[in-house]
Amino acid sequence: MDSLIKRLDPEILNALKAHDSKKAGVLRLLKSALHDEEIIKRAELTPEDEIKIVRKEVKKRVDAIEKFKAGNRLDLAEVEEYEINCFKEYLPAEMSVEELRAIVEQVVKENSEVKDFGKIMKLAMERLGGKAGGDKVAGIIKELLK
Repeated sequence: MDSLIKRLDPEILNALKAHDSKKAGVLRLLKSALHDEEIIKRAELTPEDEIKIVRKEVKKRVDAIEKFKAGNRLDLAEVEEYEINCFKEYLPAEMSVEELRAIVEQVVKENSEVKDFGKIMKLAMERLGGKAGGDKVAGIIKELLK
């Protein structure tokens, strides 16, 4: 499977051909974020790395939306929401809460001697392979470790 960076090139071109400069700009932002991370790592990104970066970009925009809404800048919040919708096209479908809970419970059960939240979180995220957001996983783990 091609890397996300390589898949973005034709999609940027298609957006430009369709005179959708807004989408082309968002895709360029994503490509730039991925490319920057490759430079930092000095290696090609794995699919898991790519998913983490896309999630990170989505989280940045969610935080920005909260601030824009607090500052009564709904026009800027709409721009951020558009970018989030574009980025979500490159994320795998998220698991249902029930599926997620079952996997996290299994990880906790398999590592019952470990009571450290951070270690359990790391193991759960590795098992999930980017199919769930860290905030949801963290909530379930906190609930289970009580």
